[in-house]
Amino acid sequence: MYKCSNCGKEYTSYVYSCYECNSNNIIQDEKPQARVTTKGKPRGGVKTTAKKPDRRAKSLKDSESVVLRHTPTGISELDRVLGGGFVDNEVVLFGAVQGTGKSTLALQMCDCFCAQGKTALYCSSEETFTQIKMRATRLGIEYDNLYVVSTDSLEEILGYFDELQPDFFIMDSLQTVNSENVTGKTGSLSQANEAAHVLTARIKDAQNGAKGVFINQVTKNEEFAGSNTIQHLVDCVLFFESSHDSPLKFLRAFKNRFGQTHEVGIFQHGPQGLEEVPNPAEVFLDDTDANTVGSVFTVMSEGIRQIPIEVQALVNPSNLPTPRKQFKGVDYNTGQIVSAILDKYCQANLWENDTFVSTVFGVKVTDPLTNLAVAAAILSSSLNKVPKPKTVFLGELTLTGQVRSAFDVAYKVKEAERMGFNRVVLPASAAEHMKGVKNIKITYISSVRDLVEVL
Repeated sequence: MYKCSNCGKEYTSYVYSCYECNSNNIIQDEKPQARVTTKGKPRGGVKTTAKKPDRRAKSLKDSESVVLRHTPTGISELDRVLGGGFVDNEVVLFGAVQGTGKSTLALQMCDCFCAQGKTALYCSSEETFTQIKMRATRLGIEYDNLYVVSTDSLEEILGYFDELQPDFFIMDSLQTVNSENVTGKTGSLSQANEAAHVLTARIKDAQNGAKGVFINQVTKNEEFAGSNTIQHLVDCVLFFESSHDSPLKFLRAFKNRFGQTHEVGIFQHGPQGLEEVPNPAEVFLDDTDANTVGSVFTVMSEGIRQIPIEVQALVNPSNLPTPRKQFKGVDYNTGQIVSAILDKYCQANLWENDTFVSTVFGVKVTDPLTNLAVAAAILSSSLNKVPKPKTVFLGELTLTGQVRSAFDVAYKVKEAERMGFNRVVLPASAAEHMKGVKNIKITYISSVRDLVEVL
């Protein structure tokens, strides 16, 4: 047998690098024991046998009902994603790319618990006490019951935890914690897994119902660093999405044992740290009356929340052999498909023009119902035609040039009405869902060819 000295993964034959952690430290392990057989069938060396349990298994019917109680933090956008707040002995894995503000939000969580008279322990193995103190001062956080520790020793962290018995615990971050009893360098899978298992057990066994948040580093592909074992171990997995082109930051739950995963929390940076954005329309709709050529509006779904988005397009004659097509905020492949549909069914001649499409603030648009708005913006610029004011375009385009609807189009129309829009362009198939809508004018189309008339 061969074994990776970094993460401990075993191989039956020699490999040059570990498939799990890409380490080159492959060593030969001790000779495996002979395989045990029973009645001629191989058991693969398994020696575990049955043990009489200390307690009987409980029946769900006979057991007492359990009432799930959430403890709100006071940060409504965070509580929205968690399902109402933290549950006793809950462990949350929290990840984000660098500079998003995960440490700032973690410190603001401590602020909320300390304001309720709870004890909070913030352990950081990345920043010094002075650095954390400076951030807390900038955020206006000063409490006697907020304790800050700067160490990368798992044994010391456990000592502080046992001594203070905090009601709220932050570990920043898992990938920089070391244990004396585990082989492997800092950041290895074995070290991170050990820290996650030990700290989770401490929080789960806490008699005071302690809550814990583990900050997790993120790879270049914006995925959680380390093994997926940690994600299976915790109760909730949160990810903080951010873009340099957009002022908004979206907090999502990829896993939540005590709540839903379709809720989205929206934040933005402010002078006092991360500020909540309960109404994102105020950020995107500063001037909806100033309609110009190539500018249209749509509504995008973020979880169950509806966000207004302005899509802008510029179509110009090209002097290049291969005209340019650039898309910002819109998926490149989606933009190419929409352009091809307009060339085929609307004779837009985009094949000989430069086409540039962008969303305001560069917000990434992934909702299929925004395809119609992308097409409308491109056509508006190509035809040099100003769209009608306060109009929202909603619909998904097919490769045959048809415009289709989705089950949640009614929510988008109601949100557009609430935000002050007075006209919406919808697929004809959405008519059956619009029976209760009266205060907004609806124009139905069945083909992308109809866009020329409704602009």
